[in-house]
Amino acid sequence: MSSILDSPFIVFLVSLIAQWLAAYVGVFLGRRVGVARKDEREDFNTVQTAILTLLALIIGFSFSMAERATTNAKITKKRKPMRSEPNTCVPTCCPPKAQQACVNC
Repeated sequence: MSSILDSPFIVFLVSLIAQWLAAYVGVFLGRRVGVARKDEREDFNTVQTAILTLLALIIGFSFSMAERATTNAKITKKRKPMRSEPNTCVPTCCPPKAQQACVNC
């Protein structure tokens, strides 16, 4: 059984409907409560600024982590063929004691 999250189109539709519903509820409650007083509006602006700043930080760090993960995956992909090669010991660059410890010499 496939998950709903496997289809981008369904996720888009569900998100669009949820956002539309949230906007509708916000407009409905805004009309019902009425206009805020000046002091309430200043407090709201302060809270809104703090929330938007935190949201920007979360989004920024998420992109940073995604970029770092992509870079690490590219580096790992480039290094992977090198790791599959057998270990070889070059006697000219090893000291004499290390040459004896090397199994493939």
